[in-house]
Amino acid sequence: MPSLNRRQFIRTTGAAVAVTALTDRLQAAYTKLKIGAPDWNLQLEAKPASVELAKSIGFDGVQISLGHSPDPKNPPDHLPVSGSDLFEQYQEASRKNNFPIASTCVEILHRNYLKNDPLGKKWVAESIPLTKSLGARVVLLPFVGNGAL
Repeated sequence: MPSLNRRQFIRTTGAAVAVTALTDRLQAAYTKLKIGAPDWNLQLEAKPASVELAKSIGFDGVQISLGHSPDPKNPPDHLPVSGSDLFEQYQEASRKNNFPIASTCVEILHRNYLKNDPLGKKWVAESIPLTKSLGARVVLLPFVGNGAL
């Protein structure tokens, strides 16, 4: 068995301590990473049941749709989630499951484009306080296809 001199021992020990410290830091950074899912990928678009499903399959949060207009020629007066019943169902699902609504999506912007439809601006303005009231800090504003900026 080869013997270590003092210098080799200090180098080897120092390297081992550095690797251990680096591994702990990488592990701490990894555990801060959270993964969520949008409700439409869970096949529960604009449905409060998406909260419980996202938690049950191991996500850290859920992004919910604030709703879309079923009839493009007859848009609603307000975002569908702003109706107190649906809004309260989302809040209750989040509270009951102790699971965050990580963000929201103003999906109706696929029909009422932000770039050229006055309703688009209305939906964005309405989405901000709704998102905040749901405890989320991020709003997804779609602007693709014909609505591309």
